[in-house]
Parts: sequence; C-alpha cells; structure tokens
Amino acid sequence: MVWVEDSIMSAAAPRLLAVLALPLIAALLPLPASTAVKTWAVDADGSWNDPAMWSGGTVPAAGDTVIIDRPAGLYTVTVPAGSFSARTITSNENLTLASYAILDVADSVRVSAAFLMENRSTLIGATVLPGHGGETLDMNGGTLDSITSFADIHLGWTVSASASMVGGFTLHGTLTLGNGTRFGAINLSGGSPQTIGGTGEIVYGGTGFNSISGSQPLTLGPDLSVRGGAGNLGGSGSDLTILGDVVVAAIGSRFTVRGDSLRLE
Repeated sequence: MVWVEDSIMSAAAPRLLAVLALPLIAALLPLPASTAVKTWAVDADGSWNDPAMWSGGTVPAAGDTVIIDRPAGLYTVTVPAGSFSARTITSNENLTLASYAILDVADSVRVSAAFLMENRSTLIGATVLPGHGGETLDMNGGTLDSITSFADIHLGWTVSASASMVGGFTLHGTLTLGNGTRFGAINLSGGSPQTIGGTGEIVYGGTGFNSISGSQPLTLGPDLSVRGGAGNLGGSGSDLTILGDVVVAAIGSRFTVRGDSLRLE
C-alpha cells in the first residue's frame, strides 16, 4: 500500500507542480496591448488628428475601437495627411480620407454616412462593411491595400479617377468603375501578382476609359463576375487568368481583354 501510494504521489507530483507554476507563468507573460474605446466628443466637423475632438483628449491608436456618432447633427471627420490606426471604426457621421492620409484598420470599418477617399489617400487592411442604410465607399482616387469589401464601391463617380490596388482585394459587394460620363481606372501596384477574389461583381459603368490594368499578373477568382460596357481588363506584358464570368454589353463601344498570356477556366 505504501508503495502504491508513493507511486501515485510520484506520478501526480509533476501535474501538481505544473498547476502551482501557472500563476507564475501568467505573471511572466507579456500583457496584451492596451485598447480603448474612443468616441468623437464634439458636435462639429474636425480633424482626426485633433486630440480635443476625442474622448480622453487623445487621438485613436492601433487597437482602439473608434465610434463617431453625434445625434445632434451630421458632421464630417477628416483624416488628414499622415499615418493613423485603429482596430475598428463605426461612424454615423461623414468620414473623409484626405490626400496623403494613411488609415490602417486591423478589423472593420462601417460608415453609415458619406465615406470618401480622396486622391492619394490609402486604406490598409480593413474589412469595409456597408452602412446601415447601404452606404458605399466613394473613391476619387487613392490606394486600397489588402482590403476586403462587403460594401459597394464607386470609383470615378463625382470626378474621373484612378486608384491603386496592392496586396490583393476581396470583393463581396459591387465595384463600379465610372458612371457613363466619367471614368474609373484601377492600377495594379506592388510589383507582385494580384488576385481579386470574393463573390462580388465588377461593373464597367457606361462608356469611357474604365480599366483594371497593370504590369503584374492578375487573377480574377471563380466566384467573381465582371460585366459592363467599354473599357480594358488586364495589361499588356502581364498574365491574366479569369476563373469566373465576364459578360460584355458594349454596343457601339469596345471592351478589350488583354494580357501577355490569357487563361480562361
């Protein structure tokens, strides 16, 4: 009996020591980065970079949850030139990325008002959700870097515009290029092969110089569709792989599909 008890205790000892060591191990582990909920604190238009406009008197940082909602009126928050970060952004007010603004969002952005990217602005890493009323992302240019969008996107609606895409793009909404009188063009950037995936649709709106082109190989995913009128798809000197559907209705105009090599599946 003594031998059995000793054996049991001997077998249990490592487990007991492991349990006793847990608090010490936990104390030695690095703490997660601090997060905060940052809210727009005034009934006024203003700059994202102005600490006086935010709760706590500091500008949002990486890891922060940002809420912009002022029931007293409809205001515009402008992200100015510079680099800014947040974990999530939920806004019931207008949100504008000014030229040379860089906004890095680890999780989601939902703007239930006007959401505008000006030329030379950059949105990084975000999952763009439609506003609660179906509001869209409108682009007068800029760069989409590693973006997933469930929201519809309009490029070249208020002004003819060119935008850049880098790091791949996942589209579950509708991306419309141009509006019939203005054009929208996407330039593939980054120097590496690009993929546009998702279950969404790319629409070449009306006539004009609407295009998706670049010098790197481009793959359009199997669940993505492309339709519309005049424009260009793919770039000379690069490979184009179309795994989904392309429907062209270019009566009286021309739709060009081009590539150094073209693969249809």
